[in-house]
This record gives sequence, C-alpha cells and structure tokens, in this order.
Amino acid sequence: MAKGVKKIKWVGSGGVLGNHSLEDTILCVRPNEEAPFVVGEWYNETPEEDKRRDITWLWMDQKRRTIFKRTIKPAGIPYGVNLPKKLCGNYAFYLEASLYGGHDHRKTGLHVYGKCDEKIISSSWSKKENAADHSAISYGDDLFITLEAEGINGNSLTLQLYSARKTDKALETVRTKCVDGRIKATFKTMSCYWGFPGLPDDVEIFYIKVIDIKEDYIKNASGNDKILSFNIIKTNSIITIPVFEVPTNTAPLTIDTTPVEEIERTEGIVTVYFAKEEFTKETTEVDGQHEYKFANPNIKYDKNKIAAIIKSKVDSLVKADKKYAKLDDVKNALVEESYEKDSTITFNLCKLGVEYKKINSAPLEEEVYVVAKTFLLDGKEVSITIKEKEAIVVDADAAVPVLEAKEDGAELTTLKATVENDIAKVKVKLRPKADEDLKVWKEKLLKGKKEEAYTYTFKSEETTITDENKKQFAAIILKNAKEGKQGNTKIAAGKTAFVDDVEKALENKTYKGGDPITFDTYKTQAENLWLKAECQGDTVKHEGEFLKRDGEYFVIGKKCECEERVRAFLRTLRVGEGTGELIKSRDKKTNEIIYIPHDFDKGYTTAFNNNFITDLSDHPRINYGGSSAAGAYQVMPDTWDDLQFIKKKAQYNIDSFSKENQDKFSVLLMKHHPGCSDLLTLLLNGQTENSIRGRASRIWASLPEKGDNSRYLFKGEPQPVTPMKTVLEHYAKFLKEELEGESPLYLKKGFLNDFNIKCNCGNESGGNSDWHDPIDNPEITLYNYYGTYNPAGSSFGKVRNGGTKNHQGLDIFAPSGTPVKACLDGTIVIAEYDGNWGNLIVIEVNKEDLDNAKRNYTLEYEGEIEKGTNYSSSNQRFLRYAHLSEMSVTVNQKVTAGQVIGKSGKTGNAEDQNVRARHLHFDIANIKDAGKGTGERENPAFYVRLLPANDEKQKNNKD
Repeated sequence: MAKGVKKIKWVGSGGVLGNHSLEDTILCVRPNEEAPFVVGEWYNETPEEDKRRDITWLWMDQKRRTIFKRTIKPAGIPYGVNLPKKLCGNYAFYLEASLYGGHDHRKTGLHVYGKCDEKIISSSWSKKENAADHSAISYGDDLFITLEAEGINGNSLTLQLYSARKTDKALETVRTKCVDGRIKATFKTMSCYWGFPGLPDDVEIFYIKVIDIKEDYIKNASGNDKILSFNIIKTNSIITIPVFEVPTNTAPLTIDTTPVEEIERTEGIVTVYFAKEEFTKETTEVDGQHEYKFANPNIKYDKNKIAAIIKSKVDSLVKADKKYAKLDDVKNALVEESYEKDSTITFNLCKLGVEYKKINSAPLEEEVYVVAKTFLLDGKEVSITIKEKEAIVVDADAAVPVLEAKEDGAELTTLKATVENDIAKVKVKLRPKADEDLKVWKEKLLKGKKEEAYTYTFKSEETTITDENKKQFAAIILKNAKEGKQGNTKIAAGKTAFVDDVEKALENKTYKGGDPITFDTYKTQAENLWLKAECQGDTVKHEGEFLKRDGEYFVIGKKCECEERVRAFLRTLRVGEGTGELIKSRDKKTNEIIYIPHDFDKGYTTAFNNNFITDLSDHPRINYGGSSAAGAYQVMPDTWDDLQFIKKKAQYNIDSFSKENQDKFSVLLMKHHPGCSDLLTLLLNGQTENSIRGRASRIWASLPEKGDNSRYLFKGEPQPVTPMKTVLEHYAKFLKEELEGESPLYLKKGFLNDFNIKCNCGNESGGNSDWHDPIDNPEITLYNYYGTYNPAGSSFGKVRNGGTKNHQGLDIFAPSGTPVKACLDGTIVIAEYDGNWGNLIVIEVNKEDLDNAKRNYTLEYEGEIEKGTNYSSSNQRFLRYAHLSEMSVTVNQKVTAGQVIGKSGKTGNAEDQNVRARHLHFDIANIKDAGKGTGERENPAFYVRLLPANDEKQKNNKD
C-alpha cells in the first residue's frame, strides 16, 4: 500500500521568485526571507490518524543522499526555509516531509535554491593547507587561497593568477566549485616568472581573478575584479616576503568539513539498522610507539609522499591491534634529509575507536548489532522488534526471535537498550536459541516460502520404485519437472522443488503410465527483515518503521563456509603428510590400510622420519637422513627460503616457524605457489578434487596427481599418496567438524581477509550487498604494455619504471569484449573518448555506499599505497573505467550495481599494447576530471575482490 506524504507545497505570498521556479519541481527563494512549506498531498492509503502525527522535515543535499538538518513539527505547522546569501547560487537543496522520519525514495519533495547578486565578500590565504601560516615565503611555495562568496554556491568557477608584468595571459588557472559559499584553490608562486625570461623584479605584483561559467568576472564588494592582490619583495638573500593588499587578510583561514547532520533541538529516533562493529574511527589518544625500518635508501625524498607510504604500510600492520599512525606524526619524525637502508624512525601510534557500520546482509548464526540512532533521548530505553517482509521462519506479523550474543544468552523477541551518546545498541546472533528450531530455520531458508503442490505424471508403462533406487528416480523426476519433460508442465519461473520432497512423495511400488505423484514447490526468495522501534520520550512516545522498503531490507544469507573449507583441506593434507589427527596404519587381522588417532599438535614439532624439532623460532634446515622436510606440512628449506616467499612471509607477518605461522605458510603456498593460482578458487567453489589434481599435488607429494599416483619420486620410486577416495572422505569428515566449530588448527578467524583471499561462496559476512566487481572474477593483470611479466605495475601507486612513475588505478585482466559493470548505483557523468584513456566512463556514486564496500587488503607491491594525499579532502566519489571498446550508457543516465555499462578494449594508449596486457583500467577518484598522479585517488584493490591471477590464461591470451 502506498501511504505517507506524496507532495509538499509552498504557501504564503513571500520568499519565492516565481519567474525562476518550476511548479512541483524546483523553487527559487529570496535570500534572508522565510519561505513557508506544508504537506500538499497525501497518498490515498494514508490513515487520517497518521495525517495528524508529527511530520519530520528533511533538509538534504542536491542528490538526496545526505541529511543536513532534520526538524520535527506537528502536522499543519509550516516549515520555513531561510537561505543566507552565501548559500544562494546554482546549487539546489532538497526539502521533503516524511511521516516516518527517513528519506522517501519516491521523490516526494522539492528542490530549493536561492538567487542574489554575485560577489566575493572576503578572502584569506596561508602557506599551509588547512592551517594558518602567514610567514615569509619564497618563490616556488604553494599559496592556499580561500574566498567567501555570495550568490554563486555550487557554481563552476575558474580562478586565474596574473602577474602585473604580463596582464594579457594568466600565469596559472585553477578550476573549482563554490561549496557552501566558499572557494578554495592553490597556486604556486614560482609560476610568476617561469613563463618569462630573466629573474624576478625586486617587487613583483600578483592578483587573482574569478570567472564564472559565462566567462564573466566576479567582483568583490568594492566592484573590483582583482579579488586578491599581493606583492613579493625580493631581498638580497632571494628570500621573499609577501605583502598582501586589497583586501587585507582579516578573515581567518577556514577548513572545509564534511556536512554533518544538524538536528533541531527536538527529540526522536533518527534511524535503526543492522550493523557490524569496526575499529575505524581515528582518535587522538596515543597508544604506544612504532619503529619503522626503511627497506630501501631514500635520498632527497618528498616528505609528503614518503610519509603517506609509511603511514599506509604501518596502518596495515597495526590495524589488528586497533591502532593507526597519524600522517602528521610520521611527517614530524622525518627529520633527516636522507635515510639509508635499515635506518629507522619512531613515531606515536593512536587508538582506533569503534564505529557501528551499517550492513545490508549477514549469514544465519552471525553475530551482528542492532543499532538505533536517536537525538535528545539519552538515558531512555529503546525497544526494537525484528520483522519479516514475508512470513518464512515465523508466522505473519510475528516478531523474529534472535539470541543474545553472550554465554547462555536468552532468546529475545524484543530488543531493549538504553541510549548513550545518541546510540542504543544490542548485540545478537541471527538464530533462535534451540538447535531444533535452528534446524527448521535452515530448511525454510534453504527452500524458501512453500507454495502450491506440483503434480507429476509418469509416462513409462511401468516404473518400479524401491528403497535402493528411490533417490535416483527422485532426481530424474525433479529434472523432468524443472525442464518440462516427459509430458509434464514446467515448474513455474521463480519457483523450485527439492529432491528430498520428491523422494518423500514416492512409495515403494510400481507406477503405471498416467499415475500421478504430488510434491511441494517453493518460492525462491531471500529472507528480508525490517525493524520496528519505539521509545518513550519526555513528553511523547516515538515510534518508527525502518528498512521497510524494497532495496533497503536486511537480508539473511547462507552462512559462509570458505574459511572452514580451507581449514578442512589443511587437516586432510596433514593426514597424508603423517602429521595429522589420523595416521595411516594396517589392520593386523585383515592387513588392510586403516587410519588411527594421532597426536595432532605433535605434528608441528615433527620433522622427516619422526625427528623432533626443539626450536620453532625458524625452520630447522636439517637433513634428517634423506630429507629436510619439517613441521606440520613437511615444508622443505628451499621452499621456506624461496625469495618469492620470503617477501610474502614479511607481508603476512610470518616471522617464525611457530604453530600458527606453519598454518599460515601453508595458506601462503596455496595462494602463491607457481602453477596453483586457481587452487583456492576451485576449493572454495566446492571443486575439491580439481583443486588437488594439478594444483595442490604440485606442492605436497602426498596428494594424488593422476589416479592415485604422486607427481613426485623418492629414491627413484613413486612417493606414497593417500588415495583420492580416502582424501575426499577425510575432507568431508573434517569439513563437518569445522562447520560445527571444532578445529585443532591455530589459524585465527578472519585469516582469508588477512591473505586478501576473496570469499567465493557469495555470502561474505557483513558485506555490502550493493557492490559488484567491475568485471566478473577479476584478477590483476600480470603482464605490462610490452608483454613482460610485471604484476606490480598493474597496482596503485609509484609502481612503474623502477618506482619512479605513478599508476593511478588498478589494471584488471580483461580480454577485449569482456562485459564491464557498474560497481555501485550511480549516475554517468562522463561517457566519451578521452585521449590516453580511450573510451572512458565515469560514474558518480554515493560516498557512504563506497565506504561500506571497502574490505581488508594488504599492500602487496613495493611502492603500492592505499590512497593519495588529497583523497580525503572531498566527499564526492567517482568510479572510472578506461580503454573500453564499447560504451552502452550516456551522460546523466542512472545505473545500478551489476548493470553492464560497456565492454573492455584497447582504446587510447592501450591500442598497441601486447595481447597479454589486455585489461580494464579501473580507478576511484574524489573529483570528476581526475588528472595525472594518485593525489585524488584511492587504491581500488581495497574494493575489488581480486582472485588469484591465472598466469597460463593471461600468457596465452589471444585478444
């Protein structure tokens, strides 16, 4: 049913400029005059009682993504808009009235903008960005300019720097926008004489002009188009002193901040959602120090760039300890002009505080938070119930029970929490308390909502069903029903059936042609949840329904089994290596091979021929009479000391031969061993046997390569292996135990993220359901423009030409014609041919959506960084796709995550590249027209779920 506010309207006689407005769409208001608005129309199904409730007015950004102000007023009381002159201009805010307190995606509001005379009213300058510094400067210094303006908010502008020596041509041009009445730009004073012969004069005069999109000059309050003038006076020492004139520097330097939600002082519930706890909030509380050792010499380095690299590396190392390094602390520690290899610097670390990040889905049994954000309700109790969109696990309109996330937690149908600092939160497990009820939930969630029964008719003259063949015939019948064969109708689209239901419907008897059987069908759908919350305030009771709209429901998915699959594999492997919980033996009576219990932990200190390892600080590197294999996975010294693995060990913090590090090193081998690039992909997709043959059997001789034979010989004879049938039996046993939470391994939960291994089950815990990789099954491009193996050059940072040249994005391997997809919902802002980029598509997306999609990633390559130095300075986010062969979207078109927007290709500077280097260039920027370098960009590897790269596939690519 459609209910709620359908439309708002302006009322009264003042405040609006009618000739600049469009009815029901956009209104232009006069500055500093209040324009009143009321509800103009309700949806037909809105109850009269609701129409008398309090209304929440939302003042939002132009794209309807950020709420700047929320005001609650009784129905019928007008809401007044009063825009100051600094917020007048082309930028249109969005105003809507909400019955439920949240943004309505049905576009029920109006855009509002203001109009007044355009002028610059004040200016400020500094030598430092975001800090006041009016000290002496020299030619070549950056000068940071801030201008306060009226009437041009949101306008695209051009700032020009002139020298009085040559007034017919600007020395430097900066394109920018006026944001919240403020214009910011950076100029380099060196440019005043670089363009002209000779050294600068004793006194050189500069001035700045501002031009709008119509190429008209914007003037200051005095009517002068020279907005900011200043002199640089050369002294004998060539050090220069700035003298600023017209206007004087009286305005304080201002710093752009992210628009924050401004709540009018009226109590209420803002929003309620499911969340995960993340330690990502950068606090200023010092928590220890870090000593950083330089891996390479740094001579005459750029302090800003090297500090950013150091911070990125250190942050990845200390994140697990809930710490981070402040960029300014790293910069302050860099006091020497150069640093030799292995020299060190020391700086403080600070604590990472907790944030509760909204999630759109989680698997059954997962621990999550249910969070209510409120205002002016501290100390009050919030009650929350979880509801289903459609009745699947509970009856219609019933609350979904969940389990308290604590030892012997109670089953709850109403979650209660006290508000502290505007947040109330409850930690729960997404499951009922009783295991029997959980089993029922799993079956219901697996199958979906039960629909009408399906009748199947036998065609053969006689079909005899017995206990022995019942399962086989059930599978045949189900296949015929799904495909509409043997004269039966096809099971309807959107519905399915399961073989166990067919098996239950079959009796042990002979069916004749025309005989029917009936079994259940199910509607395939996700378990969609929404939240209902209430809280008694000082004067009124606040109530609300949240997430109750298509596209916003919280989805319970299948539990991720990926880490359990890897653990089960490692345990299976150890049985073959003679170090597991089972060990091969022979039955004394039958002489058959059997497997008997064995001390699992002892395997970590076992070397070849059952020798004992006394020191686990490092691999022992001892020949034990025929082999120097050691530890739980019988690793050879040449493998442990292989140069390619030494770098990886450092990356994954494997610094000893400890029990945990032995487990981790085996995962490292599964990911990085030559010829095994798809081992983990196959294993995580359930293709256990394929992951062993030709992959894991390359690494461990005890696994069968072909048939039941090892790939390797020992003293001229085939090495003994565990037969594949037995391997798979062991794997099934161990996987069952791992799924039940029983594991003797030392790997910590979350190790797949630590190794940057993508979960391939499609059910990543707490992931952002909106994110879609730019191409399916993405992997980094291994070969460069010339066809030379160089995966580092495809990563983000100063990774090319021996670390001297930046790469602005991530090159993802893609043969020409590969479908390219939108990663998030957004708007196409560029779709055109653009020089070196070739066919280029740029999508503007919501920053919050992108932030929610970020995942754990460890920097892999020398020179790779997390983000550029200026990336955090803007709240806009753009996804850029380059070198495309086809573009199937146009500018201003709305796209959704997963939608095909074009095809990969070799346009622009990729035209003559080696066929091995075919790729999609993908980057993430904070400005639409991102130029060269990494300054305004972020490393896409923190978002794209890269698979292990397939060297054979890329090396033999034909297009």
